[in-house]
Amino acid sequence: MGSIDSHLPVLKKVLETIPAPGNILEFGCGDYSTPTILSAGHNLISVEQQDTDWLSYVAKTYGNHRWIGVLAIGPLAYRRLTWSGPYDLIIVDGHGESRPEVINSIIMGHLATKIIIHDTQQPTYGWGRVKKEDGWLNQTYKPEDGSPWTTTMWYSP
Repeated sequence: MGSIDSHLPVLKKVLETIPAPGNILEFGCGDYSTPTILSAGHNLISVEQQDTDWLSYVAKTYGNHRWIGVLAIGPLAYRRLTWSGPYDLIIVDGHGESRPEVINSIIMGHLATKIIIHDTQQPTYGWGRVKKEDGWLNQTYKPEDGSPWTTTMWYSP
């Protein structure tokens, strides 16, 4: 396991709890989470926040009738997007400068009851800006090999 795929064990476990075809939204797409979600039979919207060419690559490599790619370059570009949730799961692995704000938008907008967040060991991402409402719980997976942490959040009223 490496620095960019350390969230896969958590993702696979969470996907087992979502009957296909579930509706999933991911911030940050690529060679690991995107094909894992699609191969499990889910519908997926991927928001790429950092690289136009990367979204084109993902579209050519993994795109199918259950996948929609959205380009929102920059840390705040996601704010211009409109979501039709709720989603069965939202994955936050996009632009590092806005990950807490994306999480807050999910929680405040009631867009999902399950969130997976990658790289939660990274203090410069500003995790203290996440505003957890009552009923939201979290657990962090810390790989023994020192790979990046993955945190799951879920709503349990």
